[in-house]
Amino acid sequence: MKKTSYIASALIIVAVLALGYFLFPGEKNQKAAVDGAGNKVQAKVIPQEYALVKDISYDGIKLTDGKAVTADGMITLMPELSAAGDLNADGKNDLVVVSYEDQNQGQSFRNLAVYLSSGETLSYVGKIFLGDTVRVREVVIGEGGVISIKMYTHKPDDFLEAPTHYVEEKYKMANGEVIELGRVDLPAENAEKAN
Repeated sequence: MKKTSYIASALIIVAVLALGYFLFPGEKNQKAAVDGAGNKVQAKVIPQEYALVKDISYDGIKLTDGKAVTADGMITLMPELSAAGDLNADGKNDLVVVSYEDQNQGQSFRNLAVYLSSGETLSYVGKIFLGDTVRVREVVIGEGGVISIKMYTHKPDDFLEAPTHYVEEKYKMANGEVIELGRVDLPAENAEKAN
């Protein structure tokens, strides 16, 4: 009888703990956000401006819900890697968003699509090639409209699918074009783990 009571008590405790785990998950049970290629990224709030671009053009191609199938493969906008801010000092929130271009030849290009705001709509300006199979971790529009991109790129001895070189690239709008301001290496110990 005593043994049965201990087993019953233990089962009740396990059931209560399991119920608490699922009802109040906290950070331990939250799934990490992932980009279109299944890479872990920092979860963030998607800018409201993204809703204006997910069904318009990208590099001359009509998107539907941020995606398009082309003769070369598939294009996917990654709203979790987007940022809104004033790029051209006109007082309106513009948008940058990372795109994933999965090419039929096995290449996986990452680009940064740039959209300028008229106040009511966003217009595609162009894209910045970030790399083949790079892993973008963060996109921010900061002071003065400077675009900052933190990502893993490839060292000469890296496997294509496993870039380990953590960098920050910065860009800015100038005379209607996006220009590169520079690139700096970031210390690996401050970088998010790639997986």
